[in-house]
Amino acid sequence: MATVSPAVARRFSPEDVIVGLLALTENAAGGVRFPADTVRIHKGVATLRKDSRFSDLFGGLAFDARDYFPYCDSLEGILDGLQLSGYLERTNPRGTHYLSLPSLRAMFDSNIRQKFTDDELASLREASAKFFAMLRP
Repeated sequence: MATVSPAVARRFSPEDVIVGLLALTENAAGGVRFPADTVRIHKGVATLRKDSRFSDLFGGLAFDARDYFPYCDSLEGILDGLQLSGYLERTNPRGTHYLSLPSLRAMFDSNIRQKFTDDELASLREASAKFFAMLRP
């Protein structure tokens, strides 16, 4: 997959990348349910950031690895923002799962997709598949 130079990476924000990560998974157009497990989500994105195939896409996210799992304050803020704006829900009684709504995919398609090249989109799609595989029990 193609890599992205730091100068080009400024075309998209970390939020654009996380929205793409959630929007480009299989069945995203119908909404996707996944564990709202902070540890697994942060570990998953940190793992993608370390992977040379995706590091330029996720380079805007800084992780603090001094605790028992890598934590990214920006990632947590992005997820909170997506919830507040109605693109991501925690509708189950205990809040143990997120549901990415079909509107997230629609927003990505209309406002964000054009910020990425075809190669970057292919890399983001591959990263999305790996991310959701990491979240499976």
